[in-house]
Amino acid sequence: MIRACFHYNILTGVNYDNVNDKIFALNATYDSLFNYTGNEIVELDKETGDIIVLAALDEFTGFVGGSSSFDQNTGSFLLVGVDTSNQMLMIVFDTYTNTFETGFVPGPVSEIACDNTIFALNNYIITSVKENEEIDFIVSPNPATDRLKVTVNAGEDVLVRIYSTNGNLVISKEFSAGENIELHLDFLPPGAYLVNVLSGRMDGSKKIQVL
Repeated sequence: MIRACFHYNILTGVNYDNVNDKIFALNATYDSLFNYTGNEIVELDKETGDIIVLAALDEFTGFVGGSSSFDQNTGSFLLVGVDTSNQMLMIVFDTYTNTFETGFVPGPVSEIACDNTIFALNNYIITSVKENEEIDFIVSPNPATDRLKVTVNAGEDVLVRIYSTNGNLVISKEFSAGENIELHLDFLPPGAYLVNVLSGRMDGSKKIQVL
Protein backbone atom coordinates (compact mmCIF):
# COMPACT_ATOMS: atom_id res chain seq x y z
CA MET A 1 0.00 0.00 0.00
CA ILE A 2 1.43 3.35 -1.02
CA ARG A 3 0.25 6.39 0.94
CA ALA A 4 0.13 9.83 -0.60
CA CYS A 5 2.10 12.80 0.59
CA PHE A 6 2.56 16.17 -1.09
CA HIS A 7 1.14 17.17 -4.51
CA TYR A 8 -1.46 14.42 -4.27
CA ASN A 9 -2.40 12.81 -7.56
CA ILE A 10 -5.81 11.10 -7.43
CA LEU A 11 -4.73 8.54 -10.03
CA THR A 12 -1.44 7.43 -8.49
CA GLY A 13 -1.67 8.58 -4.86
CA VAL A 14 2.03 9.40 -4.59
CA ASN A 15 4.31 12.36 -3.95
CA TYR A 16 5.60 14.26 -7.00
CA ASP A 17 8.73 16.38 -6.74
CA ASN A 18 8.51 19.01 -9.48
CA VAL A 19 12.08 20.19 -8.89
CA ASN A 20 13.88 16.92 -9.62
CA ASP A 21 11.07 15.28 -11.60
CA LYS A 22 10.94 12.30 -9.25
CA ILE A 23 8.15 10.47 -7.45
CA PHE A 24 8.51 9.42 -3.80
CA ALA A 25 6.18 7.46 -1.54
CA LEU A 26 5.82 5.64 1.77
CA ASN A 27 5.34 1.95 1.00
CA ALA A 28 4.00 -0.64 3.47
CA THR A 29 5.65 -4.09 3.21
CA TYR A 30 4.21 -7.55 3.89
CA ASP A 31 5.57 -11.09 4.08
CA SER A 32 4.35 -14.08 2.05
CA LEU A 33 1.43 -14.54 4.49
CA PHE A 34 0.44 -10.87 4.10
CA ASN A 35 1.58 -9.99 7.62
CA TYR A 36 2.67 -6.37 7.95
CA THR A 37 6.48 -6.17 8.23
CA GLY A 38 7.22 -2.45 8.11
CA ASN A 39 7.51 0.56 5.84
CA GLU A 40 9.99 1.85 3.29
CA ILE A 41 10.63 5.17 1.62
CA VAL A 42 10.62 4.41 -2.10
CA GLU A 43 11.07 6.12 -5.44
CA LEU A 44 8.76 5.15 -8.29
CA ASP A 45 10.07 4.81 -11.82
CA LYS A 46 7.67 6.95 -13.87
CA GLU A 47 8.26 4.92 -17.04
CA THR A 48 8.11 1.32 -15.74
CA GLY A 49 6.30 1.70 -12.42
CA ASP A 50 9.14 -0.16 -10.67
CA ILE A 51 9.63 0.52 -6.96
CA ILE A 52 13.15 1.54 -5.92
CA VAL A 53 13.71 1.15 -2.18
CA LEU A 54 15.62 4.10 -0.72
CA ALA A 55 15.51 3.22 3.00
CA ALA A 56 13.64 1.06 5.48
CA LEU A 57 11.85 2.57 8.48
CA ASP A 58 11.88 -0.59 10.58
CA GLU A 59 11.89 1.21 13.93
CA PHE A 60 8.40 2.60 13.29
CA THR A 61 5.27 0.52 13.81
CA GLY A 62 2.97 2.93 12.01
CA PHE A 63 2.51 6.41 10.59
CA VAL A 64 0.02 9.21 11.15
CA GLY A 65 -2.34 9.43 8.19
CA GLY A 66 -2.15 12.69 6.27
CA SER A 67 1.00 13.82 8.08
CA SER A 68 3.43 13.71 5.16
CA SER A 69 4.60 16.59 3.00
CA PHE A 70 7.52 17.43 0.75
CA ASP A 71 9.96 20.33 0.93
CA GLN A 72 11.03 21.08 -2.64
CA ASN A 73 13.72 23.52 -1.48
CA THR A 74 15.78 20.83 0.23
CA GLY A 75 14.37 17.59 -1.20
CA SER A 76 13.11 16.48 2.20
CA PHE A 77 10.15 14.14 2.75
CA LEU A 78 8.51 14.96 6.12
CA LEU A 79 6.11 12.66 7.96
CA VAL A 80 5.11 11.61 11.48
CA GLY A 81 5.84 8.05 12.60
CA VAL A 82 4.97 6.03 15.70
CA ASP A 83 7.88 4.10 17.24
CA THR A 84 7.81 0.89 19.27
CA SER A 85 7.19 2.92 22.45
CA ASN A 86 4.06 4.45 20.89
CA GLN A 87 5.80 7.81 20.74
CA MET A 88 5.12 10.10 17.78
CA LEU A 89 8.28 11.38 16.08
CA MET A 90 8.80 13.77 13.22
CA ILE A 91 10.85 12.16 10.41
CA VAL A 92 12.84 14.29 7.96
CA PHE A 93 13.99 12.05 5.09
CA ASP A 94 16.66 13.50 2.78
CA THR A 95 15.91 12.19 -0.74
CA TYR A 96 19.39 13.24 -1.89
CA THR A 97 21.35 11.15 0.63
CA ASN A 98 18.62 8.60 1.50
CA THR A 99 19.14 9.23 5.21
CA PHE A 100 16.76 10.53 7.84
CA GLU A 101 16.66 12.27 11.19
CA THR A 102 13.97 12.17 13.85
CA GLY A 103 12.76 14.54 16.54
CA PHE A 104 9.83 15.25 18.80
CA VAL A 105 6.45 16.35 17.49
CA PRO A 106 5.78 19.75 19.10
CA GLY A 107 2.62 19.82 21.18
CA PRO A 108 -0.39 17.56 20.55
CA VAL A 109 -0.20 17.97 16.76
CA SER A 110 -0.61 15.07 14.36
CA GLU A 111 0.59 16.69 11.14
CA ILE A 112 3.65 18.66 10.10
CA ALA A 113 3.83 20.61 6.85
CA CYS A 114 6.96 22.70 6.45
CA ASP A 115 8.52 24.53 3.52
CA ASN A 116 11.63 25.26 5.56
CA THR A 117 13.39 22.06 6.54
CA ILE A 118 16.48 23.87 7.84
CA PHE A 119 14.25 25.60 10.42
CA ALA A 120 12.67 22.26 11.35
CA LEU A 121 16.06 20.60 11.75
CA ASN A 122 17.40 23.43 13.90
CA ASN A 123 14.33 23.60 16.15
CA TYR A 124 12.80 20.13 16.41
CA ILE A 125 15.42 17.50 15.57
CA ILE A 126 16.93 15.96 18.70
CA THR A 127 18.24 12.59 17.55
CA SER A 128 19.86 11.23 14.41
CA VAL A 129 19.22 7.87 12.75
CA LYS A 130 21.59 8.13 9.81
CA GLU A 131 22.91 5.25 7.76
CA ASN A 132 25.76 7.40 6.43
CA GLU A 133 29.02 7.88 8.32
CA GLU A 134 30.04 11.36 9.39
CA ILE A 135 32.53 12.91 6.98
CA ASP A 136 35.39 15.08 8.24
CA PHE A 137 35.95 18.25 6.24
CA ILE A 138 37.21 21.80 6.69
CA VAL A 139 35.75 25.03 5.30
CA SER A 140 37.90 28.15 5.03
CA PRO A 141 37.83 31.01 5.46
CA ASN A 142 34.93 31.27 7.87
CA PRO A 143 33.60 33.97 7.81
CA ALA A 144 33.94 34.00 4.03
CA THR A 145 33.59 36.78 1.46
CA ASP A 146 33.73 35.89 -2.22
CA ARG A 147 35.25 32.38 -2.15
CA LEU A 148 35.09 29.28 0.02
CA LYS A 149 37.57 26.41 0.06
CA VAL A 150 36.39 22.98 1.18
CA THR A 151 39.04 20.46 2.22
CA VAL A 152 37.83 16.86 2.48
CA ASN A 153 39.74 13.58 2.60
CA ALA A 154 37.59 11.35 0.41
CA GLY A 155 38.37 8.57 -2.03
CA GLU A 156 35.18 9.11 -4.02
CA ASP A 157 33.52 11.97 -5.87
CA VAL A 158 32.24 14.77 -3.65
CA LEU A 159 28.94 16.65 -3.81
CA VAL A 160 28.92 20.03 -2.07
CA ARG A 161 25.63 21.80 -1.41
CA ILE A 162 25.04 25.11 0.34
CA TYR A 163 21.68 26.08 1.85
CA SER A 164 20.48 29.46 3.02
CA THR A 165 18.84 29.72 6.44
CA ASN A 166 15.40 29.75 4.84
CA GLY A 167 16.07 26.29 3.38
CA ASN A 168 16.85 27.31 -0.22
CA LEU A 169 19.53 25.36 -2.07
CA VAL A 170 21.84 28.10 -3.39
CA ILE A 171 24.85 26.04 -4.57
CA SER A 172 25.14 22.42 -5.67
CA LYS A 173 28.34 21.25 -7.35
CA GLU A 174 30.10 17.92 -7.86
CA PHE A 175 33.86 17.40 -7.72
CA SER A 176 36.08 14.46 -8.63
CA ALA A 177 37.99 12.63 -5.91
CA GLY A 178 41.14 14.57 -5.04
CA GLU A 179 40.02 17.70 -6.90
CA ASN A 180 40.55 21.07 -5.24
CA ILE A 181 37.16 22.34 -4.09
CA GLU A 182 36.64 26.07 -4.33
CA LEU A 183 33.25 27.74 -4.52
CA HIS A 184 32.44 31.29 -5.63
CA LEU A 185 30.19 33.07 -3.14
CA ASP A 186 30.22 36.59 -4.55
CA PHE A 187 26.59 36.33 -5.68
CA LEU A 188 25.33 35.40 -2.20
CA PRO A 189 23.95 38.07 0.14
CA PRO A 190 25.62 38.33 3.56
CA GLY A 191 24.29 35.93 6.17
CA ALA A 192 24.50 32.43 7.62
CA TYR A 193 24.56 29.33 5.42
CA LEU A 194 24.78 25.57 5.84
CA VAL A 195 27.45 23.66 3.89
CA ASN A 196 26.64 19.98 3.26
CA VAL A 197 29.26 17.56 1.92
CA LEU A 198 28.41 14.11 0.57
CA SER A 199 30.89 11.48 -0.62
CA GLY A 200 29.98 7.83 -1.05
CA ARG A 201 28.23 6.74 2.17
CA MET A 202 29.63 9.64 4.21
CA ASP A 203 28.14 13.08 4.72
CA GLY A 204 28.31 16.03 7.07
CA SER A 205 27.31 19.67 7.49
CA LYS A 206 28.91 22.85 8.84
CA LYS A 207 27.61 26.38 9.29
CA ILE A 208 29.41 29.32 7.68
CA GLN A 209 28.99 33.10 7.68
CA VAL A 210 29.21 35.09 4.46
CA LEU A 211 30.20 38.74 4.84
